[in-house]
Amino acid sequence: MHPSAFMNERRPGNWLMLVAIIALHGAALLLLSRLPHELALRPALLVAFIQAESPVFSTPAPSYPLPQPPHIATPQPQVPAASAPPVLTSRAETAATAPAVEPEPLEQEEAAVTNEAVPTLVPVARPPIQPAPVVPPRFDADYLDNPAPAYPPLSRRLREQGTVLLRVHVEPSGIPGQVELKQSSGHARLDQAALDTVQLWRFVPARQGGAAVAGWVIVPISFMLRS
Repeated sequence: MHPSAFMNERRPGNWLMLVAIIALHGAALLLLSRLPHELALRPALLVAFIQAESPVFSTPAPSYPLPQPPHIATPQPQVPAASAPPVLTSRAETAATAPAVEPEPLEQEEAAVTNEAVPTLVPVARPPIQPAPVVPPRFDADYLDNPAPAYPPLSRRLREQGTVLLRVHVEPSGIPGQVELKQSSGHARLDQAALDTVQLWRFVPARQGGAAVAGWVIVPISFMLRS
């Protein structure tokens, strides 16, 4: 058969197949147009397979031993061993069985030093601090201008005479704080005249270490008549 005749016989079938292919492509395009835009634009995932190298030509990596942590010994509690019960012995048996231990030379020297007499230190008593002496008050200074007591007229007519001793306590300011009769003249009028006069006197106060202090002084007052 001639080839052109064969092609003429197959033409209707080829046209049908071509129409079917075009229809399928149109349906595919229509389906793709109806899909979501994101799904239509999503790029295709490319997968590449990496062929493993042959173990014959690969060099194994050297293996190093991992460092081990230092071993810390855990202290174990010591359990006291069971000791045998003590045997009670008398002092005589202990003294008889115990060996005599001689003291070492060092212990003998220490014992000798201990047995030596230690001198006793006697504290020296310090003398007590003596206070400064007290200078008694004075009444005979010229600048005091103390007047003499007036002679009572009646005592003068009666010829009464005598010496009065007065005990005066002088304040640090120099004024008499207290005036006492230490010894009477034998006449009350003369004694009273002396008391009244000395109470108005001024004194030099007592002194102790440069400071004025209170003190006592004896003041004699004499009443004598001239013949």
